Amino acid sequence: MCLGGLNLNNKLKDLIKSAQGDRSQNEFALHANISSAALTRILKGERKPDPDTLRKIAEKAYNGITYKELLLATGYLDGIDDVIDKDIIEQYIKVDKYEKELLRFYSMLNDNGKVKVIEYISDLIETNKYKKGDNEDRHNTNNFYQNTELLEKAI
Repeated sequence: MCLGGLNLNNKLKDLIKSAQGDRSQNEFALHANISSAALTRILKGERKPDPDTLRKIAEKAYNGITYKELLLATGYLDGIDDVIDKDIIEQYIKVDKYEKELLRFYSMLNDNGKVKVIEYISDLIETNKYKKGDNEDRHNTNNFYQNTELLEKAI
């Protein structure tokens, strides 16, 4: 597959077709909340999907197709390994829907807003009603800080 001088192999097309499963292309596009036309252009090699489109595809994928596989097939992770630790990428890819939503909103804030979010979360952690066990709490807090640092580097 060739796209504006970029060589995208058939791996992306194969992954997307596998992710589609037994659904029609239009049905899969609808489930993934992307336009049928956009999906067609991606499959024909006329358009390179952005990471957000790949995330939407991965979230509705059948056959165990992952976001990471789609990112690798489109070259988004090529060369990034020198800049960002692979473990942090893995943690970001595996965040649950609440963490993704939190990171999405967090990325829209200016520095003052980010400080307020961190202060608010710190206050929530101190409240037993919202607090997980000590080991889980420390692990999740560390993951939050690592994921927000990754997000800030990516922006």
